Amino acid sequence: MPTLAFDYYESLRELGLDVDIVLSRADLTGYALAVVPSIAVIDDALVHRIERSQAQWVFGPRSGSKTDSFAIPSTLPPGALQRVLPMQVLEVETLRPTLAPAVSIDGADGVAMHWREHGRANGGTHVDAQFDDTWPALLSHGRVCYVAGWLSHALHRTVLQQAAHGAGIDTQLLPDGLRVRRRGDLTFAFNFGAEPVRAPAPSDATFVLGKALLNTGDVCAWKGA
Repeated sequence: MPTLAFDYYESLRELGLDVDIVLSRADLTGYALAVVPSIAVIDDALVHRIERSQAQWVFGPRSGSKTDSFAIPSTLPPGALQRVLPMQVLEVETLRPTLAPAVSIDGADGVAMHWREHGRANGGTHVDAQFDDTWPALLSHGRVCYVAGWLSHALHRTVLQQAAHGAGIDTQLLPDGLRVRRRGDLTFAFNFGAEPVRAPAPSDATFVLGKALLNTGDVCAWKGA
């Protein structure tokens, strides 16, 4: 599961987004987007926070798959999450390397890897994307969506980009190795790649550190939108 979580994190950072890593019981007031790569136990307290928040929520596979006593929820996964996302996971399929169900999401093509779920949409939940064998790959209800499999990287990035736009957050696909981070009115850019890249600073930005053209290992910072 750490590998899955890192893939979600990498996707968010490639889209130029800042990421805070918080506990499931954290106060999420002020957040427009909450991303949960996978969380086995979803309790009533977390669902209550979802109901009270105005954020867009993305849950990855196997979320809500267990109770706090490590049993399968009596209503089937995703357990208590069904209050805000009416659906059920009927079965989990482990995928051997030669079995990779294909899916296309908003023009991005890819596959499920390692395992995927056979889900059923209930009570107004919408199936936003299907695997090539017609099982749901992406389900949503209001501000909450569920990814029913461990998808290839480009698909994760597309799902998160859609969620960010739904939350009113601008994204920008950064060049390979370039990462940005914001602190107050400062934006920092770091080039971890092998080639020189230009920081995505606006034309009227005031640089307080470095310059827009970044060689490998360089960092710059500017003030401005």
